[in-house]
Amino acid sequence: MGANQRSVQEGLKVKALAHRWTLAFIKGDSSADPREFDGLQRRIPPGSSQLLDAGATSGGDALSLFKLDTLISKVDDANFLIMNNTMALRLAQAARNTAVGGFITWNPSEFGQRIMSYNGIPILIAREDNLGNDILPFTEANPGGGAAASTSIYAVQMGDGGLVGIQNQDISVRDLGELEAKPVFRTRVEWYASVAVFSGRSMARLRGIKDSAIVV
Repeated sequence: MGANQRSVQEGLKVKALAHRWTLAFIKGDSSADPREFDGLQRRIPPGSSQLLDAGATSGGDALSLFKLDTLISKVDDANFLIMNNTMALRLAQAARNTAVGGFITWNPSEFGQRIMSYNGIPILIAREDNLGNDILPFTEANPGGGAAASTSIYAVQMGDGGLVGIQNQDISVRDLGELEAKPVFRTRVEWYASVAVFSGRSMARLRGIKDSAIVV
């Protein structure tokens, strides 16, 4: 394998690791995998004051802007909303509907990317994990019962005093060279990371949202 091809493969692997970390950040479950930290979903359990239901309809409920605003109000100085791509598109659709409204803007990030915001809060889109599966699909159980066909939106306050990432040291990357057993090269990447919650009002979850046009 040429040096350039190896670097391409390593770049793809690092990208896959980033997708895997995103999955853990949202849906990590240490009881299912002790090597994994608990994600947002596990840290906002049933009965928590930070867990909101979109409604109680069998099969899920359409997202309402009132419920979304209520979710944001549950977090002190919320600075990010996390949702799947379909819900982001639904918000954009609602912004074009004068009967619904919704303050949606697009602003460039420091890297020149267009970032969508709702009421000034940037939206982070959780797309696919390292296996190509949606991280926030419409397959969650509905508070009102029926076939599991809903998703969730999270509001978080990332930063000092809120929700922060932690690690025991910087990412360790070691070139192990060519293996004796076969003509391949191996690079070992080690990173012991997790998240810490310094305030109970640094995150909230709105669940039971079906794939439907947004209402007021």
